[in-house]
Amino acid sequence: VWGSIDTHDHIMRGYAAGGDCAIVGPDYALSPEATFPQALEECAAVVRWVAKNGAAWGLDPARIVLGGDSAGGNLALAVALLLQQTDPELKLAGLLLNYGVYDSRLDTPSYVEFATGHTLTREKMDFYWRCYCPREADRLHPLAAPLRADAADLAKLPPCLMHVAELDVLASENDAMAKRLREAGVTVESTTFPGVLHGFLRAMNHVSATDRAIAEAGAWLRRTLS
Repeated sequence: VWGSIDTHDHIMRGYAAGGDCAIVGPDYALSPEATFPQALEECAAVVRWVAKNGAAWGLDPARIVLGGDSAGGNLALAVALLLQQTDPELKLAGLLLNYGVYDSRLDTPSYVEFATGHTLTREKMDFYWRCYCPREADRLHPLAAPLRADAADLAKLPPCLMHVAELDVLASENDAMAKRLREAGVTVESTTFPGVLHGFLRAMNHVSATDRAIAEAGAWLRRTLS
C-alpha cells in the first residue's frame, strides 16, 4: 500500500554490504490501485527475468534468495510458492523474511496485545488487507496468506531466516509461520528482537537491534549463497 525502492534503499544496501551480494529491488505496483495478485505476479516476473538474464549482469542465476519485510515478506514467501507451480525448475537458495504478513486473521494473541499504540495497529492492518484483497475470498488464498499453504508445498521451500519484532501485531503469525515451516521440514533460523516495533529495520544506524539484525542477515546471506 505504501513504500518503495527508495524507502527501503538503505536496507537493501545494508544487505548488499553485509552479505557481499547483489540486491535487485522490484518496484512493484501498490494497492489499492493494484490488487492481489498483481504485485505477486510482478515480483515473480522479476525473479524469472533474473534467473534467465542475470548472468549478463554478472549475477549467478543458480544462487537467488528472495527477501522482504512486512508486505515484502508476504510477497517473498508467496512468490516462492507460486514459482513452485509455474517454474519448478527454478530453485531458490533461501528466503529472508522480516516481520512478514502471513495470514489475514486479525485475532491472534499479538493482535490483541498490540492492537493500538504500537505503530502498526489492527485497524491499519484491516485497511491494508482490504486494499490488497478487496474480495474477502482472496484473503484465504495461500498465495495471499501463506500460513494457509499446504504442508506439501511448504516442504519444498528453501532455508529461511526470519526476523520478528516483539511488539508487533504480526508477531504471533510469524511464530506460527516458523512453526509450520519447521514441521514441514524446512530449515528455519528465527530471531525475535525484544523491545522493538514493526518496521524496526528502517532505523538502521540508529537502533542497535536493527544493526544486529542487518549483521545477522548479512552473515546468513554469505553462508546461504556460498
